[in-house]
Parts: sequence; structure tokens; C-alpha cells
Amino acid sequence: MNRLSRELAEEVIAFLDRQSDHLQVLLALLDGLRESLIRRDLPAMQEMQAQLGQEGQRRAELDRSRQALQETLAESLGCAGEAVCLSLAGSRADADLREKIEVRRQALRGQVARLRQQHLATELLVRECARMNRRLLEAVMGTGEKTETYDARGRRAWSAGTGLMNLKL
Repeated sequence: MNRLSRELAEEVIAFLDRQSDHLQVLLALLDGLRESLIRRDLPAMQEMQAQLGQEGQRRAELDRSRQALQETLAESLGCAGEAVCLSLAGSRADADLREKIEVRRQALRGQVARLRQQHLATELLVRECARMNRRLLEAVMGTGEKTETYDARGRRAWSAGTGLMNLKL
């Protein structure tokens, strides 16, 4: 059972910090995207789209770094690359570094859980916006089906079976 060198453990910690920073940026972008959707702020959404592209490049860099670090750890610990994980690296590090790795691992787990939650919230908001836009277009343009709308109390307010606009030229 090989011990993890101090330099390699510090490299793992630095990588985990970069990963955490990346997740924080993604969390902020998802928050901003939901706010922009609600405010209908098209310029802000376009800016966020560009930022997401940059974060995609950063994600690719992090993935390459992770792969290289995983190979280095596997070689150093004397095991297969697929067997390398943070728990294994932490268990073979010195006590002070083991604690730092574990703290960062737990923080990453929390960030990933928040990212999943915010991703789902953003997805639901986008789906609801699409559904409302579809309903609005059906009401305005008319469809073969009967479209009904309701007021705030759930009472039928208007039937838009024929639409508001005549699209015939």
C-alpha cells in the first residue's frame, strides 16, 4: 500500500478547489438565467449563453486535468486508473492533508447536489415558459382544437377556438 506524497496530495487539493470554483460559477449562471427568463432580459440571456460556452471550455480543461491527475495518482498509488477515487487518495495521504481532501470532497458533494437542484428548477422554468408560449400562440392563431383560458380563480374566462387573428391572405 503506497502512501500519497505531500506534493501529489496538494495537487489533488488544488484541483478540487478549481472544480469548486467552476461549480460556483455554474450555480451563479443558472441563478442568473432563471432571473433573466423571468424578467425577459434577452441581452442578459445572450451574455450568459456566451459565458456558458466559456464554462464549457473550462469544463473540458478540468476533465483533461482530472484524467491526467487520475493517471498520476494510479501510478503513484500502484493501482488501476479506474480504482482511483478521492476516498482512496485521502486514505493514503497524511492526516492533515486527508482532512483537507475530505472537507473539499464534502463541499463538492453539496455543490453538485445544489447544481442538480438548480438545473431541475431551470429546466422546469424553461419548460413552463415554452408551454405558456405554445398556449399563447394557439390562442392567438387558433388551432383545430378548442383552447380555453381561465382567470386567476380558475373560472373559464374565454374560449379561443377560432383565435384572435385570421391568418388567411
